[in-house]
Amino acid sequence: MQETSSDLLQQKYDALLEGAPDAVFIADSSSGKIIDANRAAATLFDTTVDDLVGRHQSELHPPEELEKYKALFERHKEAAQEEAATLSTLDDGSQIYVVSDKGRRIPVEINASFVGVEGEELFVGIFRDITERKRREEKLKKAKQEAEEASRLKDALLTNVSHEVRTPITSIIGFSKILTQLLEGAPKAHAEKIYHSGQYLMKTINSVLELSKLESEPQNLDRRPVRLKKVMEWAVEILAPEAEKKQIDLETDAPESPVVAFGNQEVLNHIAENLLENAIKFTPEGGRVEIRVREELDEAILEVEDTGIGMDPEEVPMLFKGFKQESEGLNREHEGVGLGLTIVKKLADALGAKVEVETEKGRGTHVAVRVPQADPELPEG
Repeated sequence: MQETSSDLLQQKYDALLEGAPDAVFIADSSSGKIIDANRAAATLFDTTVDDLVGRHQSELHPPEELEKYKALFERHKEAAQEEAATLSTLDDGSQIYVVSDKGRRIPVEINASFVGVEGEELFVGIFRDITERKRREEKLKKAKQEAEEASRLKDALLTNVSHEVRTPITSIIGFSKILTQLLEGAPKAHAEKIYHSGQYLMKTINSVLELSKLESEPQNLDRRPVRLKKVMEWAVEILAPEAEKKQIDLETDAPESPVVAFGNQEVLNHIAENLLENAIKFTPEGGRVEIRVREELDEAILEVEDTGIGMDPEEVPMLFKGFKQESEGLNREHEGVGLGLTIVKKLADALGAKVEVETEKGRGTHVAVRVPQADPELPEG
């Protein structure tokens, strides 16, 4: 027997309904009674399609909130008459749930639309089980809360470290310095060792605290024109004694015309100090360290070059990771916690500057910080 057009339409309808991966309900818009559903709907509700047909749509939801869900059906109906609407919450903002015949409480998202078929007004609801989505959201929410709590505890710890550790170390440094001036011979040598160890420990604590601050707080810097020659001279004045101790030739170079960066004086001083200190630390006795400033196109450049130990160029990316040195652990060849260049990178990022590193193992390292150039006629910060 030849199939009629109505038979073909019914087959297409059945194929579309049963091919849908989500639960689909078709209800009479005036009564709210379900007149058809697919197998996915029956599976979601742990029942059969025949058993679903005839129920009011509100009966799919928790019985203790029946009135809320009747209102939800009316809201769906009003929204669907204008355009398809997707809802996942009730009027009070709580999650929409359905309850299966086995008592499973299932969070759903409902896509509602209103269609007219042969004079009949039908309400089509597509129910999507979002149990896994909610589980992922809860997992992310919990992870976020745990991360925030860990950050709070870290901040509290660092605050305590700042007060409870730095205060006694300051006293140790001060009294050991006095002892180095009063004692002679072996006792003086012991006092000097205490003094230098205290200074090293204080610098380590300050670096950790500074990195933590840079990572946790937005850097809203006051940027103004800064003469890089002054930055260079400031760093050299501070670290020249360290270079002299190691008999390192500390050289400077700057053009006659001013090289002016658009930055922050304090931050650039700190960058220059860290770069120069690193260069001196990793340069053997009798070596050479040069700090210079120059300009190139629209950039003001501060650079430090040394004849130190250098490193494998492939290891350069790790320089900007905290607590990293090429040699680590008990076999580490140099003091320090490996935060100098990490801090330089964070500070440079805050200035909108770039940090470039060229290095070769056994031959030395060249670090350049490229800062946006400023108009030398503008007032300096």
